[in-house]
Amino acid sequence: MQINRMEGITLQKDTAGIFFAHGRLQTTKDYISLINDFIASTRKLAFDQRNHGDRLVDDLHNKTWKEGNINHAFDMWSVQFGTAKDISYLIDVFPAYAGIKISDWGCFGVSLGGHTTLLTMAHEPRIKVGVSIIGCGDYVSLLTSRALNQKEIFPKDDLRHNLFLDLLAKNDPINLTDRLKRRPLLCCNGLLDKLVPISDNENFFTRMKEENSEKFQVFVDADAKHEVSNLMKLKTIEWFLKW
Repeated sequence: MQINRMEGITLQKDTAGIFFAHGRLQTTKDYISLINDFIASTRKLAFDQRNHGDRLVDDLHNKTWKEGNINHAFDMWSVQFGTAKDISYLIDVFPAYAGIKISDWGCFGVSLGGHTTLLTMAHEPRIKVGVSIIGCGDYVSLLTSRALNQKEIFPKDDLRHNLFLDLLAKNDPINLTDRLKRRPLLCCNGLLDKLVPISDNENFFTRMKEENSEKFQVFVDADAKHEVSNLMKLKTIEWFLKW
Protein backbone atom coordinates (compact mmCIF):
# COMPACT_ATOMS: atom_id res chain seq x y z
CA MET A 1 0.00 0.00 0.00
CA GLN A 2 1.30 3.46 -0.92
CA ILE A 3 0.98 6.03 1.89
CA ASN A 4 1.72 9.63 1.06
CA ARG A 5 3.37 11.22 4.11
CA MET A 6 3.76 14.97 3.96
CA GLU A 7 6.40 16.93 5.86
CA GLY A 8 5.16 18.68 8.97
CA ILE A 9 2.57 16.03 9.85
CA THR A 10 3.54 13.90 12.80
CA LEU A 11 2.31 10.38 13.36
CA GLN A 12 0.24 11.51 16.33
CA LYS A 13 -1.48 14.51 14.75
CA ASP A 14 -5.10 14.16 13.65
CA THR A 15 -5.42 14.23 9.89
CA ALA A 16 -7.87 13.29 7.17
CA GLY A 17 -7.29 10.13 5.15
CA ILE A 18 -8.22 9.78 1.49
CA PHE A 19 -8.24 6.45 -0.33
CA PHE A 20 -7.49 6.27 -4.05
CA ALA A 21 -8.58 3.48 -6.41
CA HIS A 22 -7.01 3.08 -9.87
CA GLY A 23 -8.52 1.92 -13.16
CA ARG A 24 -8.79 -1.49 -14.80
CA LEU A 25 -5.49 -2.93 -16.07
CA GLN A 26 -3.59 -0.23 -14.18
CA THR A 27 -1.85 0.02 -10.81
CA THR A 28 -1.41 2.60 -8.09
CA LYS A 29 2.01 3.48 -9.53
CA ASP A 30 0.32 4.84 -12.66
CA TYR A 31 -1.28 7.59 -10.58
CA ILE A 32 1.48 8.69 -8.21
CA SER A 33 1.63 12.19 -9.71
CA LEU A 34 -2.15 12.62 -9.41
CA ILE A 35 -2.13 11.43 -5.80
CA ASN A 36 0.78 13.70 -4.89
CA ASP A 37 -1.05 16.76 -6.20
CA PHE A 38 -3.63 16.46 -3.45
CA ILE A 39 -4.08 18.43 -0.27
CA ALA A 40 -0.99 18.52 1.93
CA SER A 41 -2.94 18.17 5.18
CA THR A 42 -4.28 14.74 4.27
CA ARG A 43 -2.87 11.24 4.19
CA LYS A 44 -3.40 9.61 0.81
CA LEU A 45 -3.72 5.83 0.96
CA ALA A 46 -3.53 3.90 -2.30
CA PHE A 47 -3.21 0.20 -3.00
CA ASP A 48 -3.67 -2.05 -6.01
CA GLN A 49 -7.22 -3.18 -6.61
CA ARG A 50 -7.95 -6.88 -6.31
CA ASN A 51 -6.36 -8.96 -9.09
CA HIS A 52 -4.23 -6.00 -10.21
CA GLY A 53 -0.56 -5.11 -9.85
CA ASP A 54 1.06 -6.82 -6.88
CA ARG A 55 -2.26 -8.56 -6.16
CA LEU A 56 -2.62 -10.15 -9.60
CA VAL A 57 -3.92 -13.72 -9.51
CA ASP A 58 -5.20 -14.34 -13.04
CA ASP A 59 -4.91 -11.76 -15.82
CA LEU A 60 -7.80 -13.31 -17.79
CA HIS A 61 -10.26 -12.17 -15.14
CA ASN A 62 -9.37 -8.54 -15.90
CA LYS A 63 -10.19 -8.94 -19.59
CA THR A 64 -13.41 -8.03 -21.40
CA TRP A 65 -15.78 -10.21 -23.41
CA LYS A 66 -14.01 -9.19 -26.63
CA GLU A 67 -10.72 -10.23 -25.06
CA GLY A 68 -11.99 -13.71 -24.29
CA ASN A 69 -13.33 -13.45 -20.75
CA ILE A 70 -16.89 -14.80 -20.74
CA ASN A 71 -17.20 -13.87 -17.05
CA HIS A 72 -16.28 -10.21 -17.63
CA ALA A 73 -19.45 -8.81 -16.05
CA PHE A 74 -19.09 -10.68 -12.79
CA ASP A 75 -15.29 -10.49 -12.64
CA MET A 76 -15.18 -6.71 -13.02
CA TRP A 77 -17.90 -6.18 -10.45
CA SER A 78 -16.27 -8.53 -7.94
CA VAL A 79 -13.01 -6.57 -8.19
CA GLN A 80 -14.80 -3.30 -7.38
CA PHE A 81 -16.91 -4.76 -4.60
CA GLY A 82 -13.98 -6.63 -3.08
CA THR A 83 -11.78 -3.54 -3.09
CA ALA A 84 -14.57 -1.58 -1.41
CA LYS A 85 -14.53 -4.23 1.33
CA ASP A 86 -10.74 -3.84 1.58
CA ILE A 87 -11.16 -0.11 2.20
CA SER A 88 -13.56 -0.80 5.06
CA TYR A 89 -11.04 -3.23 6.53
CA LEU A 90 -8.25 -0.66 6.30
CA ILE A 91 -10.40 1.97 8.00
CA ASP A 92 -10.69 -0.51 10.88
CA VAL A 93 -7.03 -1.46 11.24
CA PHE A 94 -4.79 1.14 9.56
CA PRO A 95 -4.84 3.86 12.27
CA ALA A 96 -3.78 1.43 15.00
CA TYR A 97 -1.15 -0.20 12.78
CA ALA A 98 0.40 3.08 11.64
CA GLY A 99 -0.11 5.05 14.85
CA ILE A 100 -2.03 7.77 13.04
CA LYS A 101 -5.31 9.19 14.26
CA ILE A 102 -7.56 9.76 11.24
CA SER A 103 -10.24 12.36 11.89
CA ASP A 104 -12.19 11.87 8.64
CA TRP A 105 -12.11 9.54 5.65
CA GLY A 106 -12.61 10.24 1.96
CA CYS A 107 -12.30 8.27 -1.26
CA PHE A 108 -11.76 8.96 -4.95
CA GLY A 109 -11.00 6.82 -7.96
CA VAL A 110 -10.70 6.65 -11.72
CA SER A 111 -12.72 4.43 -14.11
CA LEU A 112 -12.88 1.04 -12.34
CA GLY A 113 -11.75 3.00 -9.29
CA GLY A 114 -14.64 5.39 -9.82
CA HIS A 115 -17.04 2.45 -9.63
CA THR A 116 -15.20 1.30 -6.50
CA THR A 117 -15.56 4.74 -4.93
CA LEU A 118 -19.32 4.70 -5.40
CA LEU A 119 -19.61 1.19 -3.99
CA THR A 120 -17.45 2.17 -1.03
CA MET A 121 -19.61 5.18 -0.22
CA ALA A 122 -22.78 3.12 -0.55
CA HIS A 123 -21.52 0.48 1.89
CA GLU A 124 -19.15 2.34 4.20
CA PRO A 125 -20.74 5.19 6.20
CA ARG A 126 -17.37 6.29 7.59
CA ILE A 127 -16.43 7.66 4.16
CA LYS A 128 -17.57 11.27 4.51
CA VAL A 129 -16.75 12.62 1.04
CA GLY A 130 -16.03 11.09 -2.36
CA VAL A 131 -15.27 11.74 -6.01
CA SER A 132 -15.94 9.29 -8.83
CA ILE A 133 -13.95 10.12 -11.97
CA ILE A 134 -15.27 8.52 -15.19
CA GLY A 135 -17.07 5.91 -13.07
CA CYS A 136 -20.62 4.58 -13.08
CA GLY A 137 -23.15 3.99 -10.32
CA ASP A 138 -25.48 1.80 -12.38
CA TYR A 139 -23.72 -1.43 -13.26
CA VAL A 140 -26.66 -3.01 -15.08
CA SER A 141 -26.92 -0.04 -17.45
CA LEU A 142 -23.17 0.04 -18.01
CA LEU A 143 -22.89 -3.65 -18.83
CA THR A 144 -26.09 -3.73 -20.86
CA SER A 145 -24.77 -1.08 -23.23
CA ARG A 146 -21.47 -2.94 -23.55
CA ALA A 147 -23.17 -6.28 -24.17
CA LEU A 148 -25.40 -5.21 -27.04
CA ASN A 149 -23.19 -6.98 -29.56
CA GLN A 150 -22.07 -9.74 -27.22
CA LYS A 151 -23.52 -13.04 -26.16
CA GLU A 152 -25.62 -12.95 -23.01
CA ILE A 153 -23.69 -12.79 -19.74
CA PHE A 154 -25.46 -15.96 -18.62
CA PRO A 155 -28.39 -17.69 -20.35
CA LYS A 156 -31.57 -16.46 -18.70
CA ASP A 157 -32.45 -20.01 -17.66
CA ASP A 158 -29.09 -20.27 -15.87
CA LEU A 159 -29.45 -19.76 -12.11
CA ARG A 160 -26.39 -17.50 -12.14
CA HIS A 161 -28.24 -14.93 -14.25
CA ASN A 162 -30.86 -14.21 -11.62
CA LEU A 163 -28.47 -14.60 -8.70
CA PHE A 164 -26.15 -11.98 -10.18
CA LEU A 165 -29.05 -9.59 -10.74
CA ASP A 166 -30.17 -10.19 -7.15
CA LEU A 167 -26.65 -9.38 -5.99
CA LEU A 168 -26.68 -6.09 -7.89
CA ALA A 169 -30.17 -5.24 -6.65
CA LYS A 170 -28.90 -5.47 -3.08
CA ASN A 171 -25.49 -3.87 -3.50
CA ASP A 172 -25.21 -1.59 -6.55
CA PRO A 173 -25.07 2.15 -5.74
CA ILE A 174 -28.12 3.01 -7.86
CA ASN A 175 -30.21 0.89 -5.51
CA LEU A 176 -28.66 2.38 -2.37
CA THR A 177 -28.89 6.11 -3.03
CA ASP A 178 -30.69 6.60 0.29
CA ARG A 179 -27.43 5.66 2.02
CA LEU A 180 -25.64 8.51 0.28
CA LYS A 181 -27.81 11.23 1.78
CA ARG A 182 -26.05 14.14 3.47
CA ARG A 183 -22.59 13.10 2.22
CA PRO A 184 -20.76 15.15 -0.43
CA LEU A 185 -20.29 13.26 -3.69
CA LEU A 186 -18.91 14.57 -6.97
CA CYS A 187 -19.09 12.63 -10.23
CA CYS A 188 -16.80 13.74 -13.08
CA ASN A 189 -17.49 12.33 -16.54
CA GLY A 190 -16.50 13.04 -20.12
CA LEU A 191 -19.16 13.95 -22.64
CA LEU A 192 -17.22 12.08 -25.36
CA ASP A 193 -16.60 8.98 -23.23
CA LYS A 194 -17.63 5.84 -25.13
CA LEU A 195 -16.36 3.32 -22.58
CA VAL A 196 -18.44 4.72 -19.71
CA PRO A 197 -21.06 6.81 -21.54
CA ILE A 198 -22.68 9.49 -19.43
CA SER A 199 -26.06 8.09 -20.50
CA ASP A 200 -25.35 4.97 -18.43
CA ASN A 201 -25.30 7.19 -15.34
CA GLU A 202 -28.54 9.00 -16.16
CA ASN A 203 -30.78 7.05 -13.79
CA PHE A 204 -28.19 7.09 -11.01
CA PHE A 205 -27.70 10.84 -11.34
CA THR A 206 -31.47 11.43 -11.30
CA ARG A 207 -31.94 9.42 -8.12
CA MET A 208 -28.98 11.08 -6.45
CA LYS A 209 -30.29 14.55 -7.22
CA GLU A 210 -33.61 13.57 -5.68
CA GLU A 211 -31.97 12.10 -2.56
CA ASN A 212 -29.03 14.46 -2.06
CA SER A 213 -29.55 17.63 -4.07
CA GLU A 214 -27.44 19.87 -1.82
CA LYS A 215 -24.28 17.77 -1.62
CA PHE A 216 -24.34 15.90 -4.93
CA GLN A 217 -22.79 17.38 -8.04
CA VAL A 218 -22.09 16.21 -11.57
CA PHE A 219 -19.30 17.75 -13.63
CA VAL A 220 -19.23 16.94 -17.34
CA ASP A 221 -16.16 17.89 -19.35
CA ALA A 222 -17.47 18.58 -22.84
CA ASP A 223 -14.09 17.87 -24.44
CA ALA A 224 -13.12 14.74 -22.48
CA LYS A 225 -13.23 11.12 -23.54
CA HIS A 226 -12.47 8.26 -21.11
CA GLU A 227 -9.69 10.16 -19.39
CA VAL A 228 -8.80 12.25 -16.36
CA SER A 229 -8.83 15.73 -17.83
CA ASN A 230 -7.18 18.73 -16.20
CA LEU A 231 -10.61 20.15 -15.43
CA MET A 232 -11.65 16.94 -13.69
CA LYS A 233 -8.47 17.00 -11.65
CA LEU A 234 -9.08 20.62 -10.65
CA LYS A 235 -12.71 19.95 -9.73
CA THR A 236 -11.69 16.97 -7.61
CA ILE A 237 -9.17 18.97 -5.60
CA GLU A 238 -11.68 21.80 -5.15
CA TRP A 239 -14.29 19.32 -3.95
CA PHE A 240 -12.11 17.90 -1.20
CA LEU A 241 -11.02 21.39 -0.13
CA LYS A 242 -14.66 22.48 0.05
CA TRP A 243 -15.83 19.62 2.23
